[in-house]
Amino acid sequence: MTCQDIENILSDYLEDNLSQGEREGVRVHLASCHPCRKMVEEVSWLVESCGQFPVIEPPELLKGKILERTSRARSGWNFLQTFFPARELQRLSPVYFFATAIMIFLIVGVILNAYGIVKRINRYTHQAYSTGVRIYYHAEELKEDISNLKEDFPNSIDKGFVMGVDWIKDKMDTEEKEEKKGKKGKG
Repeated sequence: MTCQDIENILSDYLEDNLSQGEREGVRVHLASCHPCRKMVEEVSWLVESCGQFPVIEPPELLKGKILERTSRARSGWNFLQTFFPARELQRLSPVYFFATAIMIFLIVGVILNAYGIVKRINRYTHQAYSTGVRIYYHAEELKEDISNLKEDFPNSIDKGFVMGVDWIKDKMDTEEKEEKKGKKGKG
């Protein structure tokens, strides 16, 4: 199992929605991969912390007022007249009705698919977090490589300079020899 596989199934792993074989594959990978193990620990802590938020119940009066205002039994209340007065409907173009229908279908689709969306958002959040963790660890490795390079850089410059000077000398000697051969051939 790769780090990318762990990122893709992290939500299911933490929610215990994996088969026994998949869970075992995750355990084997986590035993040998420190960044993934760290990511699982941190995301698990984050999920636990979010689970400790208090559940807020709305007051009973609020529920009653909402039911009262949205009830069809209310006298004189007509849904279409409330949102689409007859005079206003005559001035609106068909595009308005088409756009409204699309919005209604989208809203209904979102409501019906809310669980899937939340699950995808959860997965994408975990993936973004794990990518950030991976970038962090790669940045640390890069910092270490740069510090090693800083130590070796002066020696590399000296070697490069000496090699450059030697190359120039060789080039000049070669050109000088070719010139002498050219003069001997003409003379």
